[in-house]
Amino acid sequence: MDNVSMGGGLKAVVYCSHTGHAKKCAEMFSNRLGVPCYDIKNIKGLGRNSNIVFFGWIRANKIIGYKKAKGFFDIKLICGVGMCKGTDSIIQSLIERNDIDKPFYYVQGGVNTERLSGVYKWILNIVRFGIGKAVSQGVSPDESFDSKAQAEYEDNKELLKDIQNNRDHITDSAVEELVKYYQALK
Repeated sequence: MDNVSMGGGLKAVVYCSHTGHAKKCAEMFSNRLGVPCYDIKNIKGLGRNSNIVFFGWIRANKIIGYKKAKGFFDIKLICGVGMCKGTDSIIQSLIERNDIDKPFYYVQGGVNTERLSGVYKWILNIVRFGIGKAVSQGVSPDESFDSKAQAEYEDNKELLKDIQNNRDHITDSAVEELVKYYQALK
């Protein structure tokens, strides 16, 4: 892909990743824009208040690394990378829980159980069991959304397949949609 001229003084893309999906998406995005990409653990060379786009992995409705990035950089776009589809309710919850006051974009990253350990692997096994049980019974695990039960059931089936097969949803087309969203912010 050719680099896209973004203007606006974007200095870099910064990410915080646990199993590699946020890193992969950030690197693809930065390559597309022609700007450097940094792990938030190694931001030497980036000055305070540098204009950046931030990618963070999601754990329990929290965008990991965002608080640190928010205190140091001028963030032009926040990208949350999670394992589920980005429904309106998930996106709204992330915006509220993380006190986001800048443009936000959700990217479905994927699952990589091989890169999980300790408590994260244990939690994912509980999630997999709960979703698997709900899918086998043909119901959504959250019965309070009866009008959305079928859609949730289908989403849960897909999430279970993602977990079982270590699916990765970071694709060129997904990053291209993100680039278009970023361009529209200008």
